[in-house]
Amino acid sequence: ESVNRMAGDLQELLELERESEKQKTDLITNIAHDLRTPLTSIIGYLELLSGKSYDMLNDSQRRKYLKIAYSKSRRLEQLIGDLFDFTKLSYGKITMKIEYVDLVKLLEQLLEEAYPAFREKGLKYEFRTNVTNHEIMGDSVLIARLFDNLIGNAIKYEPEGGSVTVMLALRETEAVLSVTNPGSDIPPEELPLVFDRFHKLDKSRSKNRDGWGLGLYIVKTIVCSHGENISVTSRDGKTEFTFTMPLVN
Repeated sequence: ESVNRMAGDLQELLELERESEKQKTDLITNIAHDLRTPLTSIIGYLELLSGKSYDMLNDSQRRKYLKIAYSKSRRLEQLIGDLFDFTKLSYGKITMKIEYVDLVKLLEQLLEEAYPAFREKGLKYEFRTNVTNHEIMGDSVLIARLFDNLIGNAIKYEPEGGSVTVMLALRETEAVLSVTNPGSDIPPEELPLVFDRFHKLDKSRSKNRDGWGLGLYIVKTIVCSHGENISVTSRDGKTEFTFTMPLVN
């Protein structure tokens, strides 16, 4: 019986090893593909702007190509940032710096910084809170990254002309925060998977489906690293992410 049990355990370990190697191979393949796509566009448009074709372009075309190259460069920067954050957070290679963080000030600043992205897509945003300022205990850099991902996710899936709502309220020993955007519902069978690493939502929710599916995984990891929880609901054309942060005692 012991020998049979050992043989079964060994077979299970071998299967897990093969699955792990397959996941690593798939990850490397996806990374190479997703990095090459914007990089190819950047190189192509810069070649047009720096080669013999430059004199054949008018000012409007030059501005358009520069804008595209810049946009693809920022997208490449975001992909690399997601990859670094995923690596650090997943393998414990990041040291949290716990300090006082003014949530109201931080959220107002992040929304102002995201204004060009809202404007480009024809979106509005609203920040609702019942406090003028309030401090929590946390890592300000990680919390800013958390909101960047949630706001970016809302912009990505929000239809043109819509509005994204960020809310902050106090509840006993916690600050309750939410990011809400209208749009098509996330299917019920996908809701439990949205925070899984490398999970991408159904392409019918957005024309822009690039990325590695790490944004919401990073969000949940940051929330959990502060000892709190995050949840998501999606119904009646509205998707809402809600989580808590510890208040200063």
